[in-house]
Amino acid sequence: MKTNSRGDRLIRLVTFAATVLGGWAGGMTILSAADLKSAKVTETVRDVVLRPESGNPRDARVGDRLTGGAAVTTGRKSRAELEFEDRTLLRVGANSIFSLSGGSREIELREGSVLIQTAPGAGGVNIRSGSVTAAITGSLGLYSVAPPDDKEAAERGEMIVKLISVHGNMRLEIGGEIYELKPFQMIFLTVDRDGNPIGSPTIVTIDGEKLLDSSKLVNGFEDDERIDKAEILAQLGLQNGEKSENQWTVVTTGVIDKVPGLPQSGTIGLNSLIKPFLPPPPSPPPAPVTPPQNTSPPPPPPPPPPPPPPNPETPGEGAIYVPPSTGSAGA
Repeated sequence: MKTNSRGDRLIRLVTFAATVLGGWAGGMTILSAADLKSAKVTETVRDVVLRPESGNPRDARVGDRLTGGAAVTTGRKSRAELEFEDRTLLRVGANSIFSLSGGSREIELREGSVLIQTAPGAGGVNIRSGSVTAAITGSLGLYSVAPPDDKEAAERGEMIVKLISVHGNMRLEIGGEIYELKPFQMIFLTVDRDGNPIGSPTIVTIDGEKLLDSSKLVNGFEDDERIDKAEILAQLGLQNGEKSENQWTVVTTGVIDKVPGLPQSGTIGLNSLIKPFLPPPPSPPPAPVTPPQNTSPPPPPPPPPPPPPPNPETPGEGAIYVPPSTGSAGA
């Protein structure tokens, strides 16, 4: 299976850190915990390939253990589930390239999407994509990195990074700026080839219930009960009561696939993590109806009426007048 070389461009991306917290916290420090030295494959769907540090790639099987810098790649409509020794759960979406960093609480996602659910008290997990780093602790989050769908933007080396707070709150730090996310909020930004943000990050509120019902990273595995959807949905009451009028409401149908263009960027487009779409813009008012113009020539005028017939008792012009006879015949 071929790996996607586009992930190599990520080494020039801007560095930022995001922390998904079980509650509001004041700092960005990740809790100390045991290293993520190995992970066990607990489920595979379709095309999942294990790439050990030494040896040939092969199809991943349930029970396989990743150690060191081993990598997992997934194909189209494929996904994988892994569990670390501290019961931290990792689900990898389609078209992804994921690997362990070896001897640390860090994983590398060159491209694609992941869901991470940390076990209570297990500590945080760093997700690194080149120079982009997300830090997740004590909660559930979704993360993706991918080139835009726009071919010209992708050729320029632009990339789109996206994080979603699913359970708990999230803080995203970019160049000293901190953005706080509540449950079922999403932040994404576009960066150029040199890692400079293009425009400002965009924060939207997503439909959490539809996300949990439709996301393949939540529902696309045999043991879906590992994600406590009932507890997560309990957050919706607070979320629905605090929506801001200037936020977009996003309806989700998949796990991130595409986001139509937003006012703050002309290159929005995502592969793999959620498939939200924005409500359609209001229809423009109908244009005034102009009666059709008659371009045919006017009809010719009616012909003049025919002249009246000549009066037999009135001599016409040029006639020879013969007076009537007054005498008897032959006189």
